[in-house]
Amino acid sequence: MWSSVYRVSGGIIVLWLSACTMQQPQQYAQPGGGALAQTQLEVGLGDLEQERLQLAQQHLEKAVFHASPLHPVWRKAHYGLALSYLRSGEDGRSEHYFLRALQGEASYPEAENGLGVLFCRQGRMAEANGYFQRAIDNPHYSTPEVARKNRDACSGKGMSE
Repeated sequence: MWSSVYRVSGGIIVLWLSACTMQQPQQYAQPGGGALAQTQLEVGLGDLEQERLQLAQQHLEKAVFHASPLHPVWRKAHYGLALSYLRSGEDGRSEHYFLRALQGEASYPEAENGLGVLFCRQGRMAEANGYFQRAIDNPHYSTPEVARKNRDACSGKGMSE
């Protein structure tokens, strides 16, 4: 598990990436793509952790290509892409990939928190707070305190730290 820290108007925003929280995928878009999609995801997330953003994006795009949208690898790869573009300052692409990661029936509080960070950075406070709150309220979110701290930093609470 690793974290990213961002400064927003004097406050600190933290994003956590936990690569081990998703289930193993069962169906893939490409024949024989299961192992390849999982491998590309793992390599891409490792590159992201090491701040090799372009390499991360290449591997995560391959994971998306090989994985079915019905399975966690697809969503996790989109989340990784969103984080990589957030880090490189490409807000439009970051938003696109966060929204793609949020597609599906299951909730994805890490992506909700990430989208909240992006919207906070853009000054879209009402939208940011909504996504932070969705993450905080999710009983399956293992680190709701991260979204709570992000919400508070975004709204100006705790900015004197």
